[in-house]
Amino acid sequence: MKDDSKYKLEAFYNDMRSYSDDATFKFAYQSKNHWMLMCLIAINTTEGISFENACRELSEKFFSRGTIQSILDSGIASQFLSKSPSEKDKRVQLYRLTENAEKQMGAWVERQTEIFTK
Repeated sequence: MKDDSKYKLEAFYNDMRSYSDDATFKFAYQSKNHWMLMCLIAINTTEGISFENACRELSEKFFSRGTIQSILDSGIASQFLSKSPSEKDKRVQLYRLTENAEKQMGAWVERQTEIFTK
């Protein structure tokens, strides 16, 4: 492996390790499923994403509906996510990142960009 690749992997590893103890971000780092679902929600955080749309987007190979619901519920409890009714259909609940989570996810992207473009 090239030295440049080793440096980037080490920097990525150290970044993940240092943020895994952060109380808010710790939620998103719990598992691959948590991280994938938080990325999906982050992509859709302006308009929000419903439980049904999240289920459609995520492969059944990785997620059961129960797992998705459990992660969403714990995201609300940990204040990483917020939930509110859809403007179009009040029966549908939309999930979004909280303001703090959105800032942290944005900062994560910036750190990774810095690591992998050096």
